[in-house]
Amino acid sequence: MLRLVRVPRAALWLYGGSLAVGFLNYLYNIILARDAFLGPREFGMLAALSSFLYLEGVGVSVVTTVTAAYVAGFVGRRQPAAVWSFVRHFSWQVGGVGVVMGALVAVLSPGLAYWLHVPTLLPLWLFAITFPVALWSGVTLGAMQGAMAFGML
Repeated sequence: MLRLVRVPRAALWLYGGSLAVGFLNYLYNIILARDAFLGPREFGMLAALSSFLYLEGVGVSVVTTVTAAYVAGFVGRRQPAAVWSFVRHFSWQVGGVGVVMGALVAVLSPGLAYWLHVPTLLPLWLFAITFPVALWSGVTLGAMQGAMAFGML
């Protein structure tokens, strides 16, 4: 016999919110692609530059997940000193990787701008600056998520 499972209210809110964001994203793309706003050429540049932010988001998600897992493990084993030691040490490592990646993007930005047909280097340089900050924010977010898992926050 098939049993009906009650769906938690939070899951319904998450589904509704995701549906609304997806629709707004679709609407945003349609409006910006029109000639009145950006047009096809400029919209293509926006899409190409946005893809770099999506790629950066993958790294941030990995850092957040790894940090949350380690912090939750330390909190679960009641080792608060290990939490702060790990976060401090991992922040330096991730920040260093972010600086190297940002420098690499800054050095390669003239070639990337030519390849993407972007007339100015400013968006790529701004992207290079955000690399260390974005990765470091993944550490702090993951630390808070991991600490919340066992009620430390």
